[in-house]
Amino acid sequence: MSYIRNKQEALDALAETLALPDRRTQIIDVNVKIILCLHPEPRYFLGDCLAGLIGGGLDEMTRNTLDSIERDVVVIVNEEDDKLFESAARAMDALHIASVACDVFPSLSSEVDRWQIARAIILNEAGVRESLLEGVRARSPEDPVKLAAALKKLHVWIDQSKPAWMSRAGMVRASLADQPLADLLFQVIATDDVHAGPYLEYIENDLDRAGRFVQNFADMLQTLRRLEGESGRPTDSRSFRRVA
Repeated sequence: MSYIRNKQEALDALAETLALPDRRTQIIDVNVKIILCLHPEPRYFLGDCLAGLIGGGLDEMTRNTLDSIERDVVVIVNEEDDKLFESAARAMDALHIASVACDVFPSLSSEVDRWQIARAIILNEAGVRESLLEGVRARSPEDPVKLAAALKKLHVWIDQSKPAWMSRAGMVRASLADQPLADLLFQVIATDDVHAGPYLEYIENDLDRAGRFVQNFADMLQTLRRLEGESGRPTDSRSFRRVA
């Protein structure tokens, strides 16, 4: 078993893991391969694959994220804010799995925006997960036909997850343009209608409330980003296609 230096090698290693006969053996094998990663990027990539594709999925990822947070560091004003913080963490984790999808299918980031993939993960996790696993398996041995079929299935889930407010996505993005974390704010808000629904109502009917919502949400994302940075997770700096 060789050391793993980058995400490409991590993806190839994951394809080997998925050829193993049972889930328990796969989990053990990925944990060993995480130890063999020489750099944070492939290590976190395999960690996301372990939790998101082989382990307990998005629920496990979000639970791990929240468990890693010292709650006295985060100012939670009320139960509503607490739920908003948890949903923001869930959206961030869905975006991490969306980044995995873009590594499994290199053309994907030029076809859709990452928040659309993350929406599909939140709304149709089992289907997206199976499409990603099929895509990884198609790499070892490489099978372009199976890889294309898996990508086609994923696009079906993404299309089924498009929001009813898709035509107003540009308005939402534009309303956040002056924010320091504008792109991340938009992606996290757009990922889940728990965020997008109220925000659309605010920007159309109550701009003061919209401003307070954005500030509160931005503070939560700053906290999540800081905690991720302290854990050593590298920032995904790729530019994603903006469809709105």
